[in-house]
Amino acid sequence: MKDLFGSPGQVSGLLLRIGQCLFASASIGVMASASGFSTTTAFWYTHTHTHTHTHTHSLSLSLCIFSVAIIPDVTSVLSLAAACSATGVVILLSRDTNFCRVEKQLACSTFKISVALAFVSWFLLAISSFVMFWLLASV
Repeated sequence: MKDLFGSPGQVSGLLLRIGQCLFASASIGVMASASGFSTTTAFWYTHTHTHTHTHTHSLSLSLCIFSVAIIPDVTSVLSLAAACSATGVVILLSRDTNFCRVEKQLACSTFKISVALAFVSWFLLAISSFVMFWLLASV
């Protein structure tokens, strides 16, 4: 097995997974604390997927190397889709329709912070997914 940045059993791999968990948890916490997030499907999808992602990664560690390489790839794509859909809703609410100015009870700035945290979590997950795929290809 090659020693790549973010490989399992290395400090960089542990830091990647801790970062994923921290940013995903922060995104969930910020989004759940915002008023009005439950009325938008994209935010629910992001919340549900990020919550699932934090639990799926611990599940995948007990499986064989093939599933450890494939599960992060699938969750990486789903995480990107969730973050992009939530970003689309934030742009729609804040820029396109000016809904955030009309509806003062919506916490649009909180939504923006949550989406940014979801993208950071996705970026760390994408690095981890790429490393695991590279390890699978080199075996």
